[in-house]
Amino acid sequence: MTDEDAIRNTIARFCQCLDSRQFEAWSQTFTEAGKFGRLEGRAAILEMILGGELAKQPDLKRQHAVTNSVIDIHGDIAESTSDLTMYDRVGDGPISVRIGRYYDKLARQPDGTWLFTERRLEWRD
Repeated sequence: MTDEDAIRNTIARFCQCLDSRQFEAWSQTFTEAGKFGRLEGRAAILEMILGGELAKQPDLKRQHAVTNSVIDIHGDIAESTSDLTMYDRVGDGPISVRIGRYYDKLARQPDGTWLFTERRLEWRD
């Protein structure tokens, strides 16, 4: 597997774990000191998601679609930019769509996996 493929797997794991409410596994896509927006540290990131609407609203169905990832690797660090389309539906209600862009920094771990050291989302709507 190439480094680019491994990074794409981390990006996909972030989305799939979040959408399936596997919050602990989702938080593991970050390094211990990782940043997500203004949050710093994996524990703070996990605490935020556990208190968020996806964790507290069981009838909320969410699907992240991340595309157009541009990945630049420099040794054991990488930067990535990806487009996000996020679909939400509460119960049988209408589907709402939001779009945004992720700006990522990642680091290769000793086992060869890539984790986010920083992930920032800018909404486009």
